[in-house]
Amino acid sequence: MQLHKCKKDQEFQKGLLNNNEKRDMGTDFTGTWHIYEMEAWDEDYFNMEVQAYIRIDPNNLGVFQFGLVSGGIDGKLVDSADGERFELFQSCECI
Repeated sequence: MQLHKCKKDQEFQKGLLNNNEKRDMGTDFTGTWHIYEMEAWDEDYFNMEVQAYIRIDPNNLGVFQFGLVSGGIDGKLVDSADGERFELFQSCECI
């Protein structure tokens, strides 16, 4: 899966949002990430209802939707040899 941060999150990284919005943003992983490529599905499917996305909130909970699949996620920040990364827990609630 390939992801891009949405425009609002890119503006945050450039310092263009006000302090209240910045405080709510959390880590570098916090925000809405648009899915632009998936191995198992083509773009017509994964963008069927909405632009496919994963949103990670400051509390490391979030939601996702691609195609007709949506649900909640739960994860944590972990340190790795390549730097910090966001790791999902095994369980998620799909709708």
